[in-house]
Amino acid sequence: MKFLFILLSSFCVLSSYAQVQVYTTQAEYENGGGTMYTDYLKWSGSGDNVTITFSDNGDKVKIKCADMWGFTYKDELFRTAKVNKGAQLGMLMSKGKVYYYENGVAHLRILKHGGEQFEIYGADGYGIMYYFSASETSDLVVIRLPFDNKKMDLYEFISRPEYKELYDCGVTNGLLVIRDCVALFNGNFHGVEYSGK
Repeated sequence: MKFLFILLSSFCVLSSYAQVQVYTTQAEYENGGGTMYTDYLKWSGSGDNVTITFSDNGDKVKIKCADMWGFTYKDELFRTAKVNKGAQLGMLMSKGKVYYYENGVAHLRILKHGGEQFEIYGADGYGIMYYFSASETSDLVVIRLPFDNKKMDLYEFISRPEYKELYDCGVTNGLLVIRDCVALFNGNFHGVEYSGK
């Protein structure tokens, strides 16, 4: 019994220091599985070839975005979007009738080091990137500004009847407009209720 108490106490202490939980698959996320790490350290690479470095009690662990489904860091959900042979990273900003993600690498920088919101504007070399999905676990649709309606997967997604209000709001007209449109459409933005009044 004493051994069990010590074991449980050790697990609780280790869990309290873990700020990151990495999910290799969607199933791991849905089942509360995944691998816990002490902290996020940095990102490296560019474009669709980004690697995230985590700390595992002092040891560095590098994982390519293409090799994971996503992770949580400081209670924020980050998802990977498969692009070409690699993947990009988005952080969940709003959920409801649509799920909206912004440039994950820039938000990691803000969460780790602080900083101003202007850093979202392509601070990592991606340009202005954002993402939509129909649910928390469905595939992300990658959107790069300026908006290109020739990209059929994006156009087919955003022009669905259920997203007409979002499209008509001007969701393809720039990041600040997008944020306002999404907040109005979902009634929230980054955990804060929004009524548009």
